[in-house]
Amino acid sequence: MGNKTAGKALFLSLILSLLLVACGGPAPVTTDDDDRCQTYGYIPICDLVLRYYRQHNGVELFGYPITRQMDRDGMRLQYFEKAIIQYPAVANPRYSQVSLRPLGFELSALTAPVTPEDDPDCRYFEPHGHLVCVNLLDFFDKVGGQDILGNPISESKVANGVLVQDFENARLKWTTDTSVPHVGLERWGEQACLADGEICADNKSPEQTRILSPTDIFVIEYGGESVFGSKVGTEESLAGKTFQCYQNACLVWNPNATEPVTLVPLGLQGAPSAPRIDPPPPSADVWYCPETGHSVILAFKDFYLHHGGEAVFGQPLTEFMREGERWVQWFENACFEWQPDRDDGERVQLIPLGEIHYRQFNAQVFQTTPSPDPVENEIVLTIRPDYTLLPPNVPQIIHLWAKDTVGRPLSGVAITFYLTTISTRQLVQIPPTNINGAALLRLDSIDAACGEIVRLRAVTKTANSTTQAESQFTFWCAPSSGATP
Repeated sequence: MGNKTAGKALFLSLILSLLLVACGGPAPVTTDDDDRCQTYGYIPICDLVLRYYRQHNGVELFGYPITRQMDRDGMRLQYFEKAIIQYPAVANPRYSQVSLRPLGFELSALTAPVTPEDDPDCRYFEPHGHLVCVNLLDFFDKVGGQDILGNPISESKVANGVLVQDFENARLKWTTDTSVPHVGLERWGEQACLADGEICADNKSPEQTRILSPTDIFVIEYGGESVFGSKVGTEESLAGKTFQCYQNACLVWNPNATEPVTLVPLGLQGAPSAPRIDPPPPSADVWYCPETGHSVILAFKDFYLHHGGEAVFGQPLTEFMREGERWVQWFENACFEWQPDRDDGERVQLIPLGEIHYRQFNAQVFQTTPSPDPVENEIVLTIRPDYTLLPPNVPQIIHLWAKDTVGRPLSGVAITFYLTTISTRQLVQIPPTNINGAALLRLDSIDAACGEIVRLRAVTKTANSTTQAESQFTFWCAPSSGATP
């Protein structure tokens, strides 16, 4: 009897769906994602838009949503601070149909094409005849290239004192008004929303949205996965508290506490002992904690204060210091690490204390990937600047090493060295590598502005292959700043 009743209910629901479609009612949107909706800033993102948003760096790339989804001119779309995500409003849309609305043609204009150049720091795009270079090209590739941003419709240019470049779907801009120079998207979604007459305001009564947990909201507010990493395991409850570990930290939610969500003080479990220091002279580059007698400086300080400071990470337990080949600094709830090989704006990272803690208590073993077999007669280049943050009046020393793939030094290797900023390029020939496979270059002066990134590229060519290595450093804005993080 129960099976017959269920069969009738299913049959009736199918008939109702067909009637709704035939009468012009909204058809259900298909999605492979289990989470149909999620709220960001009190506005829901749902279905195919949510999948696209999550898979392309979400808040970091597109900003927060400023409207709900809506149907317009045959498209279902949603406005975000920096873009509009859209797909055809048909009965059975597919994820492959989701894209950004081409705001470049709406808010800018196609400019005259330029002549292609044989420049290793640039790439020429034929559809509209424009080049994308240096850090703008790095960002373009990192976020998905033409599939996300479309093709360039202009060369890089200065608009309102900022270097920008327009693409079919977005405008990239080079920002130096914060502590860490970086490339990002212009807030074209907001401009388009206002031009379209939409009300761009938070809606605090979303319908049919997945409720975020307090730890989810805390993580989104203080930097998201780019700071805390992805979730490790599931929430666990103990003594009226809820614990959730991420790769870089573990969070605890205690609804009865003054601060309901805090980080578990994993830093206290692993920090080395460090003597107090006297307060340094007052400086915009230094934040001193009198309770523990330690300072947080430069990029570490900016990351610390930008992502919640003492309320999130606790007080500093050490100065920045060398641990093996790393610069680190320990706090009560976390440990910062300086990673100069990462992209600009991402070089301060949290050591994955959360994942380490979780795996220790859940007896899980790290998975390792076997190294590839070494290849003989192939050159491996390594490049390292002495300083990753450098005041303009401090000489920079660049170290280079040439080895084979099994780690043996190669002497007599000729290396061509390129120095590139967003506005200048230089080529330097350096002496061949010595018996230890090493070469050295001293840069006494480089013309660069505050916040300018200098890209370093070493290239060596043989009859069979071309090998290159890359690095970069940043001119810090304050000439009095030290040459460490």
